[in-house]
Amino acid sequence: QFKEHTLSWTFTPNSAQESVNLVNIIQYFKFNMLPSAAFGGLLLNYPNIAILRLYPNDFFTFKFKPCAIKSVNVDYTPTGQPSFFKRTGAPTSVNLTVNLQEIQYLTKDNYFL
Repeated sequence: QFKEHTLSWTFTPNSAQESVNLVNIIQYFKFNMLPSAAFGGLLLNYPNIAILRLYPNDFFTFKFKPCAIKSVNVDYTPTGQPSFFKRTGAPTSVNLTVNLQEIQYLTKDNYFL
């Protein structure tokens, strides 16, 4: 089986611009997990592939093979209750979870690459 990874972040924007940036991040993940249509919608192309790196240095952790984004989950109530900024209506806290699946096997031949 291909390896699967779940990455999760909790965001707490402090300004209207940070709220807009957060929406853009969420939309970027969702957009890139979707296939595109070909031949008038009769066929689907593969979705985009994610190349992941951990920073500041993934030498001390682990490396990812290229991944497909399987799902993107957004929780607008990570504290248990909804909370929104009065002026903009943007959420004050958001939990973003991205599920990924590698599309290449890790073998002895490519372990140290």
